[in-house]
Amino acid sequence: HWSSPLCMPAWAARYFIKITDVRPERLQEITEEDCKAEGSYMATDKDDEAGYVNLWDSINPKYPFSNNPYIWRYEFKKVDK
Repeated sequence: HWSSPLCMPAWAARYFIKITDVRPERLQEITEEDCKAEGSYMATDKDDEAGYVNLWDSINPKYPFSNNPYIWRYEFKKVDK
């Protein structure tokens, strides 16, 4: 019997997060540090920002990095159960 992960019992969760900040931001305002946190290491480019641009464009073809769309930026921290 399949059940949505949104209804997962707390005892089965690996970790919990607390959202500490949410704000709109232009995509091209991302910093090198933010690129690394978003997983630009998965790209083959040595330049972290170029790697992130390629990663973004491969995931979001309708909203390319060059269009500089507004995005929602979520900041969070891990909390104890």
